[in-house]
Amino acid sequence: MSYTFLAARYANAEQTAAVAETEEAASVALSAVDTPEDWAALMASGIPIAPYEQPEPPLVPLTARQLRLGLVAAGISLGDVEAAIDAIEDPADREVARIEWEYATTFERAHPLVNQLGAALGLTPEQIDDMWRAAATL
Repeated sequence: MSYTFLAARYANAEQTAAVAETEEAASVALSAVDTPEDWAALMASGIPIAPYEQPEPPLVPLTARQLRLGLVAAGISLGDVEAAIDAIEDPADREVARIEWEYATTFERAHPLVNQLGAALGLTPEQIDDMWRAAATL
């Protein structure tokens, strides 16, 4: 297929793959190895190709100690967390949250309860991520 390229960004550090925005499709993945004709067309198009951006490393699990110290360091008391859990309307969900909070030995950033309680505490996902990174060092 022939594409009219609008924008592109390298998809790897070796600059042998890219994701391109085109008039014909929202975005297409191209590589020098897998789609050599499309790759050559992209290279010949003359559009600037944005550099590859290394993705953020995944957030590591936190121990219960790290999470609690991170919350306190961020100005959130353990009582605030317990109040947010107590405010969960569904009784079964509230008990599950309480069990997670009291008995989990590690916490995963991707666990839905983390965002739910974070929002109840007035935190954005970005603020939770920042707090998580800081807590991982404790």
